[in-house]
Amino acid sequence: MLKLNFIKVPIIVLMVAILCSCSGKKPDERIEPTQTPLPTEQSNTATTPPPADINEDPDTTDNQVPKETSSFNTPLPTNNAVLDPDATPITTNKGIWVDFDKGTAKVGEIIKAQISIKGITNFLGYQINMKYDPKVLEAVHPDTGEPLDIGEPPSGGTLIQNPEYGVFPIAKNDLENGVLNFGSVYLNANEYKKAGQAKSDGTIAVIGFKILNTKETAISFEDTSVMPNAKSGVQLFDWDGKTVQGFDVIQPPIINKAGE
Repeated sequence: MLKLNFIKVPIIVLMVAILCSCSGKKPDERIEPTQTPLPTEQSNTATTPPPADINEDPDTTDNQVPKETSSFNTPLPTNNAVLDPDATPITTNKGIWVDFDKGTAKVGEIIKAQISIKGITNFLGYQINMKYDPKVLEAVHPDTGEPLDIGEPPSGGTLIQNPEYGVFPIAKNDLENGVLNFGSVYLNANEYKKAGQAKSDGTIAVIGFKILNTKETAISFEDTSVMPNAKSGVQLFDWDGKTVQGFDVIQPPIINKAGE
C-alpha cells in the first residue's frame, strides 16, 4: 500500500494548512486557494511543509469575458445530461468544459453548470480554480439554492464517487471575491489501479449559480499563482499521481449575453 501513503499524506497536510490559514484570516482579507499536491513516481518520502501565508488579491474585474483555450483534434460530440439544447455542442478528444442548462436567466433563477471531462486516461483526481463576478452571480447548491460554504466543494459528479477507494474532496472558496477552488481525489490509488476500472469520461461536479443581476457575465477557469502546474486553473491527475498533460480547457459561454 505504498502508493496510498504517497498520495494520502500530502493531501491531509494540505487540509491542515488550509484550515490554519482560514482560521488566521480577518473577515475582510482576501484569500487565495492552495494547491492540492500529488506526488510523482519518484517520491519516496513525505514531509510536512509549513502552512503558506497566502494573501494575494484575486482578479475580480466586473463583466470578465475569458478567452477560449483549446487546441482541437478530431472532434467528438459530448453527451451531457444538462446541456442547453439550444447551445452549440462542445467537441474535444481530451479536455474539460462546462455545460449550462440554460444560457439566460432572470434575477433569482439558478443556472446549473456541469463540469465534465473527456479522454483523461486513468483519471484519479483534479483541482480547479474558477472565477466569477460575485456582484452578478452567487455560487449555490444547484437543487436547493443554498449558498456554498467556504470549505465546501460542489457535488453531483459521476466521477471520483466510489467510497471503496477513499474519496477525498477538498475546497477553499473565496465567495466574497468570486473564487471557487476545489478538487477531489481517490486516496487508495493502488487498489483503484489494481481494479483497472478507471473512467476517462464523465462529470466531476455540478454547481449552481443564482442570478443577482441580469448583466452579461462569464464564469472562467483561471490560473492562480498557487497552482503553477495548472493549465488555465485546471490540474488533472492520473492513477500514478502524475499531472495529465495535453488536454483542452474550454472556457464556458457567456451568461445573459447581450442581444439574446
